[in-house]
Amino acid sequence: MSAVATVRTRAAAVGARVRTSTSSAPTRASVLARTLDPWTSGALVLAVALFAVALRTTDQDAMNGYGLISVLGWPFFAALVLVCAAAGRELSRDRLRTGHLAVVVVVLIVILFGIQNGSDSAAGFPTAWLHVGFTQYFVENGHGVPFYDARFSWPGFFGAAATLVSLAGVDDASVFLRWAPVFYNLLALLPLVLLARHATSRAHVAWLGVLLYYCANWFEQDYFSPQATNLVLYLMTVAVLFWLGHAAVPGEDVRVRDRLRRWWHDGVLHSLRRLAVAVLHDRPVRVPSMRPAQYVAVELALVVVVTASVVSHQLTPVAMILALTAFSLTARTRFKGLWLIAGIVFIAWFSYGATEYWFGHLENVIGDVGKGGSTLRSGVSQRIAGDPAHLHVQFLRLAMSAGFGLLALVGLVLRRRSPWVPLLGALAFAPFLILGLQSYGGEVVIRCFLFATPMLVLLAAEIVAPIFRWPRRLVMALVVAILLPASVLQVTARGANQPFERMTSDQVAAVRLIESRLPDDSSVGYFNDFNPLALIPPRSTYLFGLADCTLPDDVQAQVDAGKEPVELACAERNRPDFVYASSSQAAYGTLVEGQPAGWLDSLVSDLIATGDYLVAVHDPHVTVLERIRGQEG
Repeated sequence: MSAVATVRTRAAAVGARVRTSTSSAPTRASVLARTLDPWTSGALVLAVALFAVALRTTDQDAMNGYGLISVLGWPFFAALVLVCAAAGRELSRDRLRTGHLAVVVVVLIVILFGIQNGSDSAAGFPTAWLHVGFTQYFVENGHGVPFYDARFSWPGFFGAAATLVSLAGVDDASVFLRWAPVFYNLLALLPLVLLARHATSRAHVAWLGVLLYYCANWFEQDYFSPQATNLVLYLMTVAVLFWLGHAAVPGEDVRVRDRLRRWWHDGVLHSLRRLAVAVLHDRPVRVPSMRPAQYVAVELALVVVVTASVVSHQLTPVAMILALTAFSLTARTRFKGLWLIAGIVFIAWFSYGATEYWFGHLENVIGDVGKGGSTLRSGVSQRIAGDPAHLHVQFLRLAMSAGFGLLALVGLVLRRRSPWVPLLGALAFAPFLILGLQSYGGEVVIRCFLFATPMLVLLAAEIVAPIFRWPRRLVMALVVAILLPASVLQVTARGANQPFERMTSDQVAAVRLIESRLPDDSSVGYFNDFNPLALIPPRSTYLFGLADCTLPDDVQAQVDAGKEPVELACAERNRPDFVYASSSQAAYGTLVEGQPAGWLDSLVSDLIATGDYLVAVHDPHVTVLERIRGQEG
């Protein structure tokens, strides 16, 4: 009997194993099905296919005053609908699938930031081509040009780019331009997700905030540039500090709230004293998985990141110092002195490394301090001009940025009980303190929003946090209702300047031709800055705007009286070896400066009529005139 019992026991065990293995097969299949969601995956694949169609069918030559949005067809908008629907489906789940959401964000980035350059014959934005020329000079000479351009006082980016060009074995950095916006935004995704997960109330809000960030990023500061690189460094720094400062001890929230109440009710001196104590002594507890030596390594790495930013960009280190100070004042970092180290490095480089800049521009450096009103006017009101359609899109840009700022204030009120409120508010609004320090050539308002937007959108996303407790279908519909209009507005606002910021392949080829035929001590005239002439590396060539010449009093009087265009008078007096005219320059004159249609063609015809110039290039988007050799001025 014992033998029979033994056999029966073994048989039962074998049967149990068979049943276990059989029942486990559907479980693995269901896991695979959940991992590869056919609905989400199919929507994203179809969205990418439609985006590819949009790249081939978008005709940027047909743009009007509304910019890129005026020529985008249904495949592009259908792709956006599919991505937003996929995002809504994923965010409607109780348990989020971070892998799926990451892929959704990646596809959204490719669509939103790839359409401008991807649908044209060459990468846009003239400053990007300027950076190609500067990088090439570093490749050939290993240093910048003294007293040539302020950007050479912050050479970190150009030195790194030159190293990249050499290692890649390419002719120049122009190969990086077309997909640079997609690359930089993908690079920002990891620190942005880390920041969002620790700065928001729940994971659903974090991912919605990440999606909204890309829908709010119309600033066009993600081209091949020091600013794009430094924005990633800024996000990395803030995200790491949030991660390390998120550890808390029981009862800390109550103590922080009580301390804030005491600061509010006590006198100024007591508040300042307690603030000093908090700055010096209060700090978050150590992350359990981090050893002291690892904290030291992280702090050293952050010092390296800050130093890299200091030597490569003028403005981002200021935003970093403000952010580091906010972490110290709110007792949310163990690196209490990091803001001071960053300040010392910044002042040291500005005083000694950027001597060539402030030696010739000291009045500009200190002249803007305290003039926030004039800086705001130069960055906003003075940029709102031109064609009515173009004005509409400019106002949309202002409304989008201001709207996210107002929504962030609402989100801040909703999170008022959180001990993180002081830090969240500081990171969202402290960048605007830069308005009182520097106009940055009239672009400081855009840069302030650039640094503030990551936190503004995360706070704005807090407003809809309660919807994620609603039924799944309703959540999906509401998420699509939020993301789809936001993404369309982003494309509209981002592509507002595309008619004059685009640089076509024949325009670039014309610049290459000019470069190959330039004599020594030569000059090239152009009608406004929207051209890729800066692709020519700095050397003895003189590039100058025909509308910015200093003319004799008698000639200036004729120009003021409307008897002669200033560009023609400047060309007749300075006699440049080449004159560069393009459709981008023509569009800028028409949409922004109020010039009549055909104004540039008329000026080119007048120059040819003088008998001093012959047509060297005449392509659909560019005309180049070359001065007849031997002609005397």
